[in-house]
Amino acid sequence: MKNLESIINIGVTSIFSLATIIITLYNANRQVKQSKEMFKQQAEQYEKEKLYNKEMVRIQKRPYLVFDGEKSSCECHGNGNHYMNLCFKNKGNGSAFNFEPEIEIIATNGNVIRRKEPIQDPIVMVNEVSETKWEFNSSKRNFEFSITVLYEDMSAQLYEQRFNLTLDDGLHMMVKNYAEPELV
Repeated sequence: MKNLESIINIGVTSIFSLATIIITLYNANRQVKQSKEMFKQQAEQYEKEKLYNKEMVRIQKRPYLVFDGEKSSCECHGNGNHYMNLCFKNKGNGSAFNFEPEIEIIATNGNVIRRKEPIQDPIVMVNEVSETKWEFNSSKRNFEFSITVLYEDMSAQLYEQRFNLTLDDGLHMMVKNYAEPELV
């Protein structure tokens, strides 16, 4: 009887020990999964913060072009030949490299406006003006057109700015929007 009792005690103790081992293993696996999930969330948060900080530095140092209406002009040389000098000034905190406006633009009235000559100096430093020369062969005036300018900053990030301009009957140019640089 004592043997049977000790066998039952050993069996019950073994069952409780086995149950304890199973519960401990389950809890350990659950804690490992939670730790992995927390590590993954922390890594994602770190990457987000790193990207945010990089973006803030980039925004602080980015070039920012504005249309310089005072230095821009339009002339007519008879027979409908019009020449425009469009000037863009870098008002940002960094230099604009590889400054490249579009080559050809179609205005709202159908005028085709072409860039007359290549950009002589593709680097626009802060507070420097870049002049672009354009021409169109039409007597039509009082129209709107858009110019897209592509350029890089010092970290080789490519930006795009789209300027909407109006040429009135008196050959005066006005900007219709204040274009923000956008990453391409």
